[in-house]
Amino acid sequence: MRSETRNLVTSSHTAKMPIFTVSVKWGKEKLQGVPVDTESPPWVFKSQLSELTGVSPHRQRVLIRGVALKDDEWGKFQIKDGSTLLLMGSVEELPNAPAERPMFVEDFSEAHLANVMDLPTGLVNLGNTCYLNATVQCLRKVPELREALKRYKGSVQTTAIANQAESITAGCKGVLARVDEQAHQATIVGRSQRRCK
Repeated sequence: MRSETRNLVTSSHTAKMPIFTVSVKWGKEKLQGVPVDTESPPWVFKSQLSELTGVSPHRQRVLIRGVALKDDEWGKFQIKDGSTLLLMGSVEELPNAPAERPMFVEDFSEAHLANVMDLPTGLVNLGNTCYLNATVQCLRKVPELREALKRYKGSVQTTAIANQAESITAGCKGVLARVDEQAHQATIVGRSQRRCK
């Protein structure tokens, strides 16, 4: 009696069903009732999926509970009737590499970045001029002021009797013109101008 039981157990383990019916989830689609013959190599099943989805076998990645299906053996890829498999892969071919090497922000010089990104010209700090520099940058962004200064005809006066308002206006015009001309950095005080003492 004992030998008969052993034979039944052995025969039930070896008589496995080689064909299963599964569902395959691919992107937003779910393919129902897909037959899988585990007696054939996995590449046959991948070819079958290729006919259903258009994804070529070499671009497919088939998963069940985190285990990937290999091309030549089923291995740990255990399926049963009603299992849901995940198919990853796209129909279209991968794009070709670009003809010329792409440029990244890190590849550009500061002057080129300022040009490309239309950044305002920086002002060099001459000791304690950071607040003055910030004020000049703010004034530079007022379109009405810029237009008025472009039309202004006065000049900087260096005599003792000079009109201070006229000199300040002309000086502001000169600073903004220098900032617009230079691509990277400018100074509030030009090289040819005398500094006040």
